[in-house]
Amino acid sequence: MPLEFIRKNLEKIGCNSSITEDGNGIKITNENGEYTLPVSDEWKKSIRLFLRSNQYEYDVDERRLIGPRTLEMMVAPLGGEYFYKPNYAFTSRDSKTVELTASSEKFKLSFFASDEYEKYFEAIVLKRLEKRKSPSFETLLWAPTSITYKVPKKQDKSKILLEGIPTLEACLFKLASEKNECWEFKKRLKKKFASYMEEVEDETLTIPMAKYDTNLIKYYKVAISSQFSSQSFLAFYHALEYNFLQVSDEVLHGRLKSHIHDTRFQGHAEQIEKIISIVKKHSSSSDETEMLLRVLRKYVDEDELIEFIKKHEERVGELVFSKSKEVFGEKLNIQLRPDHALSNTAKLIKHIRNALVHSSDRYNRDECHIPLTESEFLVREYIPLVRFLAERVICAKSL
Repeated sequence: MPLEFIRKNLEKIGCNSSITEDGNGIKITNENGEYTLPVSDEWKKSIRLFLRSNQYEYDVDERRLIGPRTLEMMVAPLGGEYFYKPNYAFTSRDSKTVELTASSEKFKLSFFASDEYEKYFEAIVLKRLEKRKSPSFETLLWAPTSITYKVPKKQDKSKILLEGIPTLEACLFKLASEKNECWEFKKRLKKKFASYMEEVEDETLTIPMAKYDTNLIKYYKVAISSQFSSQSFLAFYHALEYNFLQVSDEVLHGRLKSHIHDTRFQGHAEQIEKIISIVKKHSSSSDETEMLLRVLRKYVDEDELIEFIKKHEERVGELVFSKSKEVFGEKLNIQLRPDHALSNTAKLIKHIRNALVHSSDRYNRDECHIPLTESEFLVREYIPLVRFLAERVICAKSL
């Protein structure tokens, strides 16, 4: 029965497999060869127990396994370099425990039997089979780090979930506070991230002819390397914001020059009053959205922006930017028309930036961003747009 369970799950993902003649392993055949994977008695026993129990529920999106006494959730490190397998145990007076270590056998088998396993098999397992001289059943399995909440007596699963998640969160906070180690629940990406552009394989790398602003490049590299969509968005935004005052001053200088360099200018009182009026009017209209729009108008071609949005939406098969939808409490979109696209873009980008930096409790939950929540996925959709704008500015300012 254990070997049949393995064979059927491999067959489900289109893998050609069979049970070995001696009944102690699985044979996998593909275009690269034939691989025999022995299955130990310990794993056979674990599989039997896994198949016998119908008290466990695995949520593939949450990567969460709930049983009558346990709640196990996958976690991943946030930054830092961990060269070891973590092994932390927390205890309480009422005999409840929490462990952060390698995932349990039930968790590994649950993932193996899930719909998500096919992607893992294609991305990881096939390469393992080719490299390992003596593969075993464990070669097929994913063994991520997980954190497990365990109670001494059986409980309703809803109660375990209700009490378990805050307890796990508290333990993760304790690790961050006392051990300087940051771990977070790792969910499955429900929506594939749309790449910024089509990558060209084996493209010859040439030395750029231009010289770029070093400070802008640093913002750009921070944005590209960040693992958080919110931080990436803000870093790209900083590349735009870096030019606010310079462009704003250029606009003011131009308006003043057109007045002062007039052939009739003699410095009379009314002419001086006119200059003062120009300065005051410019200062009163210099809110950040207006300054962002000035930067975009100076460095970004509106027709090029419209073309980029059209191609991006065609590539992802969705009207990401041009269709009106709610973004942090406000319905926004970019009209793909001249004299509208740039101003709509400035308003949208500035609105998202405000949601990322304003976390005051005077804002409604839907109007601000909470890190490591679903709003990260919303911000992620707009990364290609703000990245495009940052690149246009960087290139336009190059020498």
